[in-house]
Amino acid sequence: MRNFFFEDSGSEDEYRDSYENEEEAMEASFIIPAQIEFMHMAQLDLASVDLNQKLLAESIKMLEKSWLWRFRSMETKLTMVRKTYEDLTRLMEEVAKDDSKDEE
Repeated sequence: MRNFFFEDSGSEDEYRDSYENEEEAMEASFIIPAQIEFMHMAQLDLASVDLNQKLLAESIKMLEKSWLWRFRSMETKLTMVRKTYEDLTRLMEEVAKDDSKDEE
């Protein structure tokens, strides 16, 4: 089946074959299972990066609430941020383990 489109000028007739476009659309929408698995892994990686960024931001926010924070050296601040981030990460892992035990 062919669809004809006429421009306002009326000088040229443009057409497209809708059957060919339907085939192209079906080929584009066909995804093999390996691609689905790859997309799932990419989403998990993005979620992991997002979680890590949020944990780092929360670590810094928690430490900045201390009135001594302004008086510490940059080296000490970095050490404290790293330790707090690692503690929060460890805490999140323990919560995940407890949740998986509760589901069983």
